[in-house]
Amino acid sequence: MKKILLATIIAVSALVVSCEGIYTDAWDVPTIKLGAYEKEFKPGTAEGDLIIRVTSNVPYEARVATGEEWIKFVTDNEAHKTVMPCSGGGDLKVHYSANLYGKRVGHIVLEAEGRRDTVFIKQQGVYEDHFAIYDEDKALFASGTTLNVPEAGKSYSIRINCTEIAANVKAKTTDPDFVTNLLFEHDVLSFTVEPNTYERPRQAQVELAYVNGWNEKEVLTIYIDQEYVLRLE
Repeated sequence: MKKILLATIIAVSALVVSCEGIYTDAWDVPTIKLGAYEKEFKPGTAEGDLIIRVTSNVPYEARVATGEEWIKFVTDNEAHKTVMPCSGGGDLKVHYSANLYGKRVGHIVLEAEGRRDTVFIKQQGVYEDHFAIYDEDKALFASGTTLNVPEAGKSYSIRINCTEIAANVKAKTTDPDFVTNLLFEHDVLSFTVEPNTYERPRQAQVELAYVNGWNEKEVLTIYIDQEYVLRLE
């Protein structure tokens, strides 16, 4: 009985030592560290340089996302690379070109042994990416962007100040049976409000929307209130 008990104690002790050894070895595996101190930069429209500070305890690769050649890594005071092998943590010098258009965003990806981090460069644009109704057309509106329409219906053409982004503007309405012939072309919004046969006042909306280069949505909403005159027989 004593021999069996002694053998059991020895076996358990060996298992504990073995488990402790495995546990210790697992914790001894070095942790890979890779990341940028700042994740987002917002430079102006003019060309320039910026510094990305990176912490890393392993070699890694930095690269500019495909199709974003307006960003380059600077080496030996020249901006020419879109891929940069790096031996470890330190500073990455990046050059960006002037932006003559709307807002845009570039991505610099850091990768090493299964780890990944992304830095966003959001550059300002020279284009105005918001909507405004021209002063001469504001007289059509009762207040703000509310359009009061007679019961008989009416067609409208409204000039919108958004020339630089007009090609990317989308127009829609909440009621295509009520608001027809909806078209936005160049900088003119046109549509027809059909006669009101509902025997009650009714409302609809027309929305102009544009998503800029920073994936921000700019919206102009026109509210349409159409009257109905109650007739007593």
